[in-house]
Amino acid sequence: MEMFFRYDWPGNVRQLENIVKRYLILPDADVTSELKNATPEAIVPAPQQNLSLKEVAGHAAEIAEREVVLRMLEETGWNRKESARRLRISYKALRNKLKKWQLVRERPTEDVRTLVRSA
Repeated sequence: MEMFFRYDWPGNVRQLENIVKRYLILPDADVTSELKNATPEAIVPAPQQNLSLKEVAGHAAEIAEREVVLRMLEETGWNRKESARRLRISYKALRNKLKKWQLVRERPTEDVRTLVRSA
């Protein structure tokens, strides 16, 4: 558990998601070997506070859920209604998650209408 806290997960949510899934599916598997072989810059000091397993699991689930939602939004071109349908959640639930995570679609720097007019 301490290794999970100390590992920085440097922008790689998929790595965390895969390790958690691997552990849930194959509890006897040595999922910590990947963390033991981590580069020194990926290791951060352990948190000072005592966190419960429930809190750690909740945080990991939140990260994994956010990654899945982002992947689905990318697949659908940020069509939120279609993404919600494919994720089998309500549109309102998806909007609430996006608001909670403060996610908005990145807009291109040039207006599409300008590009169409100049063509």
